[in-house]
Amino acid sequence: MHFSWSKLLLGTLLSLAFLFPWQNAQAERIKDFRIDLVLSENGLLKVTETIRYDFEKARRSAIYRRIPLQYTRHGKATTLTILPLSVKDGDKSAPYTCKLMGGFANLQIGDSKKLLTGQHIFTIKYEANNAVNFLTEAPELFWSCLGSEGSCPIDNVNVVLHAPAKINLSAVKSLSYLGSSGAKGRSQGKVAGNCLQFSANHINSGQDFSCVATFPMASIGPPSIIDSLLVALLYWKSSLAIPAITLVLMALLWFVFGRDPLTFQAASEWMPPTDLTPAELGTLIDEHCDKHDITATLLDLACRGYLIITEVPYGGLMGLDNKDYQFKKAASPDPERLKPHEVLLLSSMFVANDKTHLSILRGQYREYLSDMRRLIYQTLVRDQYFARLPQNDRDAFVVVGSLVLGVGVMLLTKAVLAGDLYKHYGMGFALSGLMIIFASVIMPKRTLKGVVALRQAEVFRSFVRSADHAQFERIAREDPGAFGRFLPYACVLGVAEKWAYNFRDLLEAGPDYFRVFNVDSGPDEKVGAKFDSLGYTYGLSRAMATINSSIDSRVAANDGASGVSRTSRYR
Repeated sequence: MHFSWSKLLLGTLLSLAFLFPWQNAQAERIKDFRIDLVLSENGLLKVTETIRYDFEKARRSAIYRRIPLQYTRHGKATTLTILPLSVKDGDKSAPYTCKLMGGFANLQIGDSKKLLTGQHIFTIKYEANNAVNFLTEAPELFWSCLGSEGSCPIDNVNVVLHAPAKINLSAVKSLSYLGSSGAKGRSQGKVAGNCLQFSANHINSGQDFSCVATFPMASIGPPSIIDSLLVALLYWKSSLAIPAITLVLMALLWFVFGRDPLTFQAASEWMPPTDLTPAELGTLIDEHCDKHDITATLLDLACRGYLIITEVPYGGLMGLDNKDYQFKKAASPDPERLKPHEVLLLSSMFVANDKTHLSILRGQYREYLSDMRRLIYQTLVRDQYFARLPQNDRDAFVVVGSLVLGVGVMLLTKAVLAGDLYKHYGMGFALSGLMIIFASVIMPKRTLKGVVALRQAEVFRSFVRSADHAQFERIAREDPGAFGRFLPYACVLGVAEKWAYNFRDLLEAGPDYFRVFNVDSGPDEKVGAKFDSLGYTYGLSRAMATINSSIDSRVAANDGASGVSRTSRYR
């Protein structure tokens, strides 16, 4: 018997055709696709799509509707803003997701736990902005009904355009295109009552159907600023919802954990809160222990008799100044009377002998600054001026905010690669991260005791700025040492010059903890016989500025390059 290879191949193909139901995929189709477009006078468009979908014997977990978001008219590309409102399967709400990606609003309708089969009527409602363009003198509506991404054939498409009542539809120019705009097979829309109708039959998969309506001039205007703002808020709701939730959460955290307690306790007269050192007061005010708070400790210790600061000539460069400063220990540190940061400062300054100079300490004190700050913070918490360590609060919020910001940046980076899918969430997380970082500034909390001390400091600052000369005459007469005793507090509060001005010509002698080197009598002579409060404060302020700029600077490699040794710089 003669063997036929052609018959064997034909039999194999027929067997495969029976084994795999190709006919089910071909039978799946859309029986009817109706689109109702309701156009308002401000150009906003409400869209209702009614899709009669026939799965026949196919079983699907979802259907996909890709709404085109971009179109080009008169040489200019325009992007629509789509706001999904509702999706129904028959009379019941249908689960759906809407993702913006690749120039489309991708709607996935269905539940993975429930398969779709037979006939279903899906109703999709959404709003669109920028559907009407004003590129020519007359407003024009262009609507791509299907896009070129359809996955199954459509038997009938009917588009009904509801224009504003004031528009005469006979004056509207209309066209429809089966395929891309400008393709063959154009037809005009038909006026039916107060509507324009467009239709097409037997549309293949991937074939678009577009409608164009050109309205009389000034019959439709662009959306108002308020309308555009509302649309933008709805469109960016994912980007705004996450920061809004973060804002509410930060407000609650601040109210519970970061808000300073209210107090109506009256402050006492005019003096600063002397239970705090100037460094502690400066830290309490701005919740940061800054470098000038550290240098204020030097001045306060000198004021209290633990050291003497003397300005001496200097042969090198230090803070762009030609003066150096000698520190002479006048009393041994007493841990019973001094606070931990003050003991550390004096102990680290006078290691080998009772005298040292700023030029010697320069670059060698950096290692102690962090310990000084830590001790000041701990003392304020221990003495119940702060509820918690401020730096810990700030660090916690900065770390969490940075992590959230990093997630936002990652999502935004992914949005560049995957379209708009992650853009809104990325912006939301990024904004939330920045908000958390900024919230770190307000989260440190003062206690009631701290608030009272802060209020007392404000009373003192206000008194220095506004009190009349007679009040300072009384202070100078009753307590001549008040000028020098409270000068460190005035420096921290930024009113040292005003404090000195108020005491002009009122004191016969001033404090002796700051001195200027005198060539004839040596460094221990006080500044003049008649006390000049302004001159004294000016010299002291210059000294503090130089100390402040030099105390944590690095030691220069050529520190002796000026040709003057440390032992020979003080003439």
